[in-house]
Amino acid sequence: MAAQVLQINEIFMDNIQPLSNNNKHQFAINFINITSFNIQNSQFFDNFISFLQVNEQQLQNSQLLYQREAKLLKSSFINNKINLEAPLILLNNLDQVILDNLTLKLNKLNQNTFSSFIQVNQCYNITLTECIFQDNINSDGYGGVLQLTETQKVDIQYSHFISNQCLQKNGGAINFINAQYLGTLDINFSAFVLNQAILSTGGAINLSKVNLILKNSQIESNKAQIGGGIYYQSIVPDFVLLLQKGIKQNNTIQNNYAKIYGKNLGSTLRKIFISQKDISIQSSHIINSKNNQLEVEGIQSGDQIIFEKIQILDEEGTPVYIPSTQNQISLSDDILLIIRQINLEITCDQLNIQMQCVGNLKSSNYQNGGFYLTVKPMYKPQSTMIMKIRSNVFPQLVDSNNNIQFNQGQLDLQVILNFDQCKIGYIQKQFSNSIICESCPEGKYSLDILDGECKKCPDSAEYCQGSKIQLKNGYWRSNEFTDEIIYCKDNPDVCQPESNQSKFNCKRGYIGIICGSCDIYGKIWDDSYAEYITSKQCYKCSDNIMLIFFNNLLKFFVVMAYIFFMVRSLQKQLYVKLLGHYVKKSGILFLSNTYKSDRQKIFSKILNDHLQIISLVYSLFNNFMAITVPVQISGNPLGAISKSIDCLYAKDPSLQPLWFYQLLWSLLQPILIIILYFIIGYISLKFKQNLFIRHARAALIFIYFYYFVSIITMLSKSMNCVQIGDQKYMDLDYNIQCYDPKYHLPYIFIFCLPLLIIYGIIIPIILFVSVYLVRKGKKSFFIKVQYSYIFAGLRDKMYYWEFYKIIYKASLIIIFILLKENNLIQVLLMNIIMSLNIFLVGKSKPYTLQNYNDLQHFSNLLCILALNLLYIQQISSQQIQQTVFQVITVLIIVLPNLQLFLQLIFGMVNIQIKANKTDNNLVQNLLFKLKLKYPNKFTNVQIISNQKIRSLIKLKSVQMKFKILLKFLKNYNFYNEEQLLVQFNLESQFIAIPSERKELERMRNSNLNFLTSSSKSEIDNNLNYLKQISYKSQQMRRTFNNLQQQTASNIDLITPQNYAQNQENLNILLNTLEFENKIDKQKSLNF
Repeated sequence: MAAQVLQINEIFMDNIQPLSNNNKHQFAINFINITSFNIQNSQFFDNFISFLQVNEQQLQNSQLLYQREAKLLKSSFINNKINLEAPLILLNNLDQVILDNLTLKLNKLNQNTFSSFIQVNQCYNITLTECIFQDNINSDGYGGVLQLTETQKVDIQYSHFISNQCLQKNGGAINFINAQYLGTLDINFSAFVLNQAILSTGGAINLSKVNLILKNSQIESNKAQIGGGIYYQSIVPDFVLLLQKGIKQNNTIQNNYAKIYGKNLGSTLRKIFISQKDISIQSSHIINSKNNQLEVEGIQSGDQIIFEKIQILDEEGTPVYIPSTQNQISLSDDILLIIRQINLEITCDQLNIQMQCVGNLKSSNYQNGGFYLTVKPMYKPQSTMIMKIRSNVFPQLVDSNNNIQFNQGQLDLQVILNFDQCKIGYIQKQFSNSIICESCPEGKYSLDILDGECKKCPDSAEYCQGSKIQLKNGYWRSNEFTDEIIYCKDNPDVCQPESNQSKFNCKRGYIGIICGSCDIYGKIWDDSYAEYITSKQCYKCSDNIMLIFFNNLLKFFVVMAYIFFMVRSLQKQLYVKLLGHYVKKSGILFLSNTYKSDRQKIFSKILNDHLQIISLVYSLFNNFMAITVPVQISGNPLGAISKSIDCLYAKDPSLQPLWFYQLLWSLLQPILIIILYFIIGYISLKFKQNLFIRHARAALIFIYFYYFVSIITMLSKSMNCVQIGDQKYMDLDYNIQCYDPKYHLPYIFIFCLPLLIIYGIIIPIILFVSVYLVRKGKKSFFIKVQYSYIFAGLRDKMYYWEFYKIIYKASLIIIFILLKENNLIQVLLMNIIMSLNIFLVGKSKPYTLQNYNDLQHFSNLLCILALNLLYIQQISSQQIQQTVFQVITVLIIVLPNLQLFLQLIFGMVNIQIKANKTDNNLVQNLLFKLKLKYPNKFTNVQIISNQKIRSLIKLKSVQMKFKILLKFLKNYNFYNEEQLLVQFNLESQFIAIPSERKELERMRNSNLNFLTSSSKSEIDNNLNYLKQISYKSQQMRRTFNNLQQQTASNIDLITPQNYAQNQENLNILLNTLEFENKIDKQKSLNF
């Protein structure tokens, strides 16, 4: 149809079908060469053909410009489905196009690969006002609603583009493409919401060489592969430049989505970025990022750099995402062209032949959120090298005034490498024209930068590589930069460098040198740990508060019970010895030397010596903790409790040095036992029993010898240092360096050394002098008995034997402490000392009875046997054999030691068995047989003859002599009566009464008739003395009763010949007085 001016009004078209499927261009209205037209109030519903086509010839001169005009007003196009290769409305070569108050809804365009619903080509000025475009779908073409090509100016106002879709091509709502000249798109007071370019660019608007002016508009919730809101090429729109300056012009651009990049705005990519965490370098390094460049410090020449995730950012700073190859198949050609051009590469300075880059230097493969590149830059140590990470070439972008905003070229990220010298674990090596630092391979290591070659991995390591040495369990080193590997011989199980749960090569709860300390203050393991149960075993404090209390209480009770048992047995023996001495001296009864038996003392000394030496031996090894614990409690009580309250110290870290407070706590045990002993003694005095106080000296001597080894060991270790690696540390605390001027040295001179001199030298000298004087007879018998523990059972000329054992024990302690680092020499010297002791015991036979010598010899053999078996077991290397050998060792050590222990304990108990078997039980009869068969081994078993006792008791003359002695003792000083009462714990139960005193004097006078005339005069001379002590005579009645009871216990030892001798002794009182005078002259009974 050709005309100059055409007016069409109120056209209604409905359900128009195409004439033929072969005709791909079927329009309801087709205008050709018409100057202008106006179509309004039209409705085009449910049709299957296009509505309008306008084709004008191109202008030949500019005079006719702006004369060709098309108006489409107040019209609706709803639910049309066009399956033709034609748009709904096609406008070509028009000057003015006005689309006002149009509505396009629910239309679908199929098979149209090059256009949209409204296609505008080569028009000058297009105006859209108050239009609504909603829910339209363009299956194959460009633009979800509108496509413009080679059009100069488009003005859109008060229009809405909602939920339109372009399924294959660009522009979910509008696609505006110019190639020849700059186009302008001015949008004001309009909205673009929920539009989609599903497989291409520009979710709402797609632009190429078009300037977009956007004001008071909304671009929201649109979606595309690139540029979820707007995608532009060639020209940077004005509104974008203003937006970069923070001028929004009342626009809302938000919640748009782009799968590849450009969430709201999409264009060319702008920047290469890599996070420092995505850069892996073999050696330690520092990376600084500034001004679009990276500067790497501390890298080595030849180090491999792995860029795990290099990202290219869009203008919003969002990294690009490239789908997998499989997911790219359905994408538009424009998208495929963009993403297939994206690649990255690493370049180095090619002019310097010493600078080399090798590796995976170029990649277009996108994985794990970025591009993966590797490079080994090589130059020379202590120099600087620059390399670049570059992208593909991107096109130039200019603004609407043709000012360059983005130069054409490659994106690049400059990486400055400041090479350091070769680090530990690397060695210098020539590589072509470069010098590189090569890491030691697996199985080798280097810990010195001057090493010319890598060292072989040691046997104590699981594996080695570079500077890393992974130790085997049981080994320790002070830090990661030393190859001085130390075997944790004190406790190998706590050194666990192979465990992921360990810290600083130590098992949980352990810290410090060779993991030899517990984390008392929770510095490493957060919780407090301490050795409060067994030595060298750390336990968590918070879980075992009550256990700590009961553990200390039990250990103290065990030691106290043992000491009090031994002291009590010793006191009873001393009491019997004194009693037997005076009864025998009186001549009333003849007693054999049985009352002088020192069996309990000797057995206790052998037992103490054995426990002390065997505990010292066990301290050398940690193979058998189950054996060590009970032996340590009895043989080395201070060592067993020194760290038992460390959990309490954890609450006050100011208690430093910790080892000193541990030492004070351990020394508190003997002090508490001594205090407790005297408390019991003074309480006993309230009950008229002064046995504890009277024999306090003997008890203190026993306690001294019992704690000798333990105290000397603790004090010696407090002054000793142990070499661990290239450093020396305090023996008692590996956390303190040897002779530390603050925590070690002052305490040696102020406390440890003086106490060691006193306890180890001065006290033994005092005891030796006292024993020497006693043996020379320069002390009273009572004093002699008090010191008898030292020389009890020894031959006269061997009275110094206990002091020899002090020297012997001290020698073992010195070897044990000073040679702690050299276990072989330590064991060798201890073997020599112990063998020499065995020889001396066998040669000198210090004890009077061979049975005691045999026990001492057996004890020495068990100690040296345990020493050697434990050492052999420690150096055993094969695990299977070690387990079998350990069981055998336990049996060999435990059984004989248990036998000796039971034998000594049994020997310290007095057992009386009646001679008549019918009066005994089964156990007593068994002991009776053993006593007869092995009399030397069962010296503590006594067989009592009832017949002898009965026959002796019936002898009236003996009874009369006891009565006479009693009466005499009440009236006369018998061995200084006051001291005799103190010695035998005798207290008067009567009050001195004058009438009774007269009766006693009368009885005394009648007794004098038995004496000779010469004796009477001597007795008269003592009358004044008797008067002075007469007020005490009433107490002597009880004295005789006690004497009679004690004598009865030994009466089975009296033979008929002894009794006859007692019968003939009619001058008992005279002999007694003469003996008293002799004692008074010697003045030795000064109790």
